[in-house]
Amino acid sequence: MSEFVFPSSPNWFLSTVSSGNDAGFYAFGARNYVYVYDITNTSLRNSKKDDADTSSQIVERNNARTTDLLHGLPRLVSLYTQHEAKVSSVCLSPDSEQMICCSADEGVVNLWDILSVTTIQSHSEHKEKVTCMTWSACDLDLVLSASERGSVVLWRLKTNTVTSFQPLKDYVYCIKACPHSPTIVALGYRTGPVLVVNISFDTPRVMQKLRGIEAEITSVCWCPVKGENWLKIAGSGDSGELLAAAGGRLIKVWNSITGEEVFYKKLQHSAASARFNSQDPMVKKQWIDIKWSRLNPDYLISSSCGPQGDLYLWNLQTLTKNEPELFNSTSINKHARMIFNIALVGDKVCTFSLDRMIAVWDFKHRRGLVSWCSIGGYVCSIRASPVDPGMVAISAGDNVIRVWNQNNKSKHLDVTSISYGARCMITSVAWHPEKEGLLAYGTDNGRVGILSTLTVKAPVMSKSMHSKTVYVVCWGPPLRGSADRHRQYHVYSVGDGAILQHFFDEHGSKKSAANLFDIINEVNSTEADNLMQSEMVWKRDYTAFAVGFNNGSVRVYSFPGLQLVYAISVNQKIVNCVRWHPDTTAESIHSSPCRNWLAFAGNSPYISVVNLPHCFVGAESGPVSTVTVTEAICQLEGHRVKTTDLCWSPHHDGRLVSVGYDRTAIVWNVKTGEGL
Repeated sequence: MSEFVFPSSPNWFLSTVSSGNDAGFYAFGARNYVYVYDITNTSLRNSKKDDADTSSQIVERNNARTTDLLHGLPRLVSLYTQHEAKVSSVCLSPDSEQMICCSADEGVVNLWDILSVTTIQSHSEHKEKVTCMTWSACDLDLVLSASERGSVVLWRLKTNTVTSFQPLKDYVYCIKACPHSPTIVALGYRTGPVLVVNISFDTPRVMQKLRGIEAEITSVCWCPVKGENWLKIAGSGDSGELLAAAGGRLIKVWNSITGEEVFYKKLQHSAASARFNSQDPMVKKQWIDIKWSRLNPDYLISSSCGPQGDLYLWNLQTLTKNEPELFNSTSINKHARMIFNIALVGDKVCTFSLDRMIAVWDFKHRRGLVSWCSIGGYVCSIRASPVDPGMVAISAGDNVIRVWNQNNKSKHLDVTSISYGARCMITSVAWHPEKEGLLAYGTDNGRVGILSTLTVKAPVMSKSMHSKTVYVVCWGPPLRGSADRHRQYHVYSVGDGAILQHFFDEHGSKKSAANLFDIINEVNSTEADNLMQSEMVWKRDYTAFAVGFNNGSVRVYSFPGLQLVYAISVNQKIVNCVRWHPDTTAESIHSSPCRNWLAFAGNSPYISVVNLPHCFVGAESGPVSTVTVTEAICQLEGHRVKTTDLCWSPHHDGRLVSVGYDRTAIVWNVKTGEGL
C-alpha cells in the first residue's frame, strides 16, 4: 500500500538540523526525532496523451492512476527516536554509505544506520548543548561538532576517540569542514566572526579571523571548486579556497587563505514584508542560509531576508547582475515565512521554513517540484468534509488548521494553513453537513468559532465560551424551544463537562449559548444528576444523538423529542469518543446490517460496541420507555492505554479503526472481534 507521512515540524533556528546527499536522502531533526526521506522520485510527471493509444494502453493508464497519484512524493525511509531531547544537528554521510550522525540538546552525538535504524556508536563529550555539526568529505573518519559555549569536538569514527578544543568562547552557530582539505574547518559565531581553523596541529590553530558581518553568522559554506581563478570577480588569484558566510542581511565570500573579500551582497526586504506584524518577534529575527551549488559553482543559493520565504540564486560570475534569480514556486505551495535551512540532495534542493512547509526544488529548471506541510504539535482531530470527502481538515497543537485538498491532481499535497494569528491550540474541528467550506472549531482556551476555508475572512467567534478546553464540536439541528429554529444547523461544543448550543449569524454571535442539558432536563425528570458530559455525536439522519459521560456511561436521546431512549452502562471510565455505524456502506448500498451499532471508547482498555435496534421515528410524539443496556455485543481489546478516536469504514460493514495514546492505529473486524 502506498503511503505518505506528514512529519513533525523541523526544529527552527539551527544551522545544521537538515542534511542531504547524492543518494537522494533528505534528513532533518524534528522535536527529538530524525526523519529521513527518499526524494529521488520527486519530479513533475507530465501527462502525455497520444491519439494513437490503443484501448489496452488507455485501460493500463487508468489502472495505474492510483499509483500515479503518489508519484513524485517523498518516501519516509527511516525514523530515529533514540534522543531524549531536541535534535540540534543532522549530518548524512558524504559518501554512498547509508549512515547518519545526529546530536541533541542532551549533549549526545549518535552514529546510526538509516535502513536498520540502529545506533552504531556514540559519544557524550559535550557537557552542554550541541549547536551544529559537520562530516568531513575529505576524511570520512572525522565528524566535528560544536556547542553553545564554543567547544569543538573531533570524533574519529574508526577508533571511536574524541578530542576537543575551544578557539573562541562564544556560541557556535555553524560549522563546515573544507571539502578540499581534511585539516581545515570554518566556524561561524554568534558575535559575528568567522574562523578558519587548522586542526592538524596538536593544538588547532586559527588561520584566519574573517570579519565584516556584525551579526550572528547563521551559515557558512565552502566553494566546491578549489582555488579562485575560475571566478571572474575574484581577480587573478589562483590559490586558496573560497568561503561564504551569511548573517543579518549580508552574504560575503572571502579567500580563506588571504582573508580578501571577493563578493558582498546586502539583501533587501521585499514589499511583501510589510503585511506581517512588526511586533512579531519572528518577523524581527534575521536568518539566512546559503549553499554553494556543486552542480554549478558559478551560483550561490540563499534564502531571502526577512519574513518572506523566497529562494534565491546568485550569479557569482558577474558584478553587473545585482538582483538574484528567484526559484519558481507556482507548481507548489510556496514558503510564506522565512526559510531556515537549505539542503543539497543531488540535483535537487530541499528547504523548510517558519510556516512549517517543506519543499523540494529542481536546481536545473529553478522550480518547485513538491511541497508538504509538517505538524508543530500533536494532531487533535482529522475530519473529512461530508460535502466533498477530498477536503480534509486537520487541527493540531501549533495553533493552525490545515485543509488538505486531495482533489488537486497537479499538487498532490495541496495543504492550506489557516491560523489568523491565533495563540491557542485548535483542539477540534467539524465540517458543516451541507455548506461547502464551512468549518467549526474549538480551542484549548474554551473558544468556539466558525470560518470559511474558501475565503480569507476572519473567523466568527461565539459570544459564549468554555472555561477550559473544547474537546468536541459538531453540527446539528436546533433544539426544541430554540428561537433560531429557522436555521437548519447549529454548532454544539463539549467542554467543562457541559454541552453548549451556539448561535451564529452573518454578523457574528450576539446571543449567549444555551446549555443542552438545561433543555433536556425539562423533558426527562431522571436527568437531574450532575454527570459531566464528555462527548456528543449526532446520528447521520439526525433522529437521535448520543452523549458520553465521565463515569463511562452513554445515553441516547431522540430528536426532536429529546427523550432518553437508551441508557448504556458498559464502561466505568470517561468516554472520549462515540461513533454511529453508517446506515449504508459500499457493501450494503441500501441498508447496512450493522446500521444500529454504536461504538464508544475512552480511558478503559477496550472499545465497546452495542446494538440499538429500536427505531427513533415518532419518539417525539409521546413518552418513550428507556432501554438500559449493560452488555456489549463486542468488546475490542488491543490498545494498551486510552483510546482517543474511532471511525467506521464507509466501504465495509462492521469495520472500525481506532487510535490511542499508545501511538497505534488498529483496524477491526467488529463482526469477528479481530484486529486486522
